[in-house]
Amino acid sequence: MTQPYLFTAAMVAFSLLFGCASSSKDASNNPGLTKSGANADYQKVALQKYQKDISYSFNSEKSYVICTHKSKQPSPRRPRATHFFIYDIKNNTVLFEDAQARAKVRWINPFQVEVAVIPGIVKGDESEGTQIHGYIYDIKQGRKLALGLMTK
Repeated sequence: MTQPYLFTAAMVAFSLLFGCASSSKDASNNPGLTKSGANADYQKVALQKYQKDISYSFNSEKSYVICTHKSKQPSPRRPRATHFFIYDIKNNTVLFEDAQARAKVRWINPFQVEVAVIPGIVKGDESEGTQIHGYIYDIKQGRKLALGLMTK
């Protein structure tokens, strides 16, 4: 009779030991995850806005984060939209938010984010390459700057 209880107690102890070890590992690998395993403020905002399928990209100083979500493709003819916002970790505020179809969002330096939008139907000479449109969001200036026309 004591064997089933002993086995159950051993399993519970084993689960607690490895369950706690994995949560502390997650906290050390993710700067937004606190030691208690609770979500950081930017993660709470992202979950409220997008619910799931969220990616996080920190600037080199880890003072700002881009929270990105790609929506499901509504139909084969309509592109997926990339929704994102830039979050100031120190002040716990959303600095900028946008959504673009066929967009790639990335840090180009600690205070500027490039939003490159590739048009769906390219007209003209295709040997020129794919034209990329978009903008650069400058955090310090708090405004969009022209990306110009680049060729990929």
